[in-house]
Amino acid sequence: MHPLLQVKKLNIQFHTDEVRVNAINGVDLTVPAGRAVAIVGESGSGKSTVMMAVPRLLPGNAIVDGEILFDGRDTVKLSEKDLRALRGREIGVIFQNPTAYLNPTKTIGQQLIEPLLYHHMASAKAAKQQAISLLDQVGIADPEARFNMYPFEFSGGMLQRVMIAIALIASPKLLIADEPTTALDVTIQADILVLLKKLQRERGMSLVFVTHDLAVAAQLCDEVYVMYGGMVMEHLLVKSLVHESKHPYLRGLMQSIPRLDGPVERLPYIPGNPINTTQPMPKGCIFQERCHARMPVCDERPPLVGCAEHHEVACWLAQNGGIS
Repeated sequence: MHPLLQVKKLNIQFHTDEVRVNAINGVDLTVPAGRAVAIVGESGSGKSTVMMAVPRLLPGNAIVDGEILFDGRDTVKLSEKDLRALRGREIGVIFQNPTAYLNPTKTIGQQLIEPLLYHHMASAKAAKQQAISLLDQVGIADPEARFNMYPFEFSGGMLQRVMIAIALIASPKLLIADEPTTALDVTIQADILVLLKKLQRERGMSLVFVTHDLAVAAQLCDEVYVMYGGMVMEHLLVKSLVHESKHPYLRGLMQSIPRLDGPVERLPYIPGNPINTTQPMPKGCIFQERCHARMPVCDERPPLVGCAEHHEVACWLAQNGGIS
């Protein structure tokens, strides 16, 4: 299956008057056409940053080097005019907080049809009909009446459904969902996940789901990239998560998930604190200060290499026979 998106050796930095943040440090990842891919990691691991770089929704000087090949075009080199033609039409984005994204002075309908009108994809009448149909598809009751309502008249779950509709209205090839269920209760979260999975499969589009929740990633996606300190630690298929994960970081995350099928025990945890990306990046493995399996060779940074089909890991121990 050919890749729709390829990120190659991407480095991103944010600068202030006082510090430089090394947000992304040589990330490589691939999103095949028609597949659902999760990017997982702790807060501050860089998972949202790397995906916001795809449609260039970052400060202009943030990308230091690297390539972001979307459908064969390097978005790093595209002009602002070409990027505007790409955003919303070929790349849709669902943001974390719909109340911060949606304009409170415009109706839901006005905001929903805007991508179609901006990209000259439909007349106002046809756009309205398409928007009402899409509102119905994403589970909005009485879509004709809701079309003329304002964001404050919707619940959080309904607003998230509206955000999904806005991201899908132009039938993009790639949908980026940046932690779209974080602020929702578990019942609404489950509904949104089922909806995203259904729409992704029906439309045959690629989906990148950014989350800190491994269980959510396993429910929705085909494969997972695990990030730490702005780098990819492991990439594997979802079906391999439980029994074939190799990196100590991913193994630690897996072991810290509560189980419902056994006795109540104190959960294990990963000691220490996440790496400080405002400091110069170490030459060795960036996880070694928190790793129970640290070795002398870890003073040299391990590359991300394949250890099996559809499985890559950046760990010297995992590359030399596994983890104890």
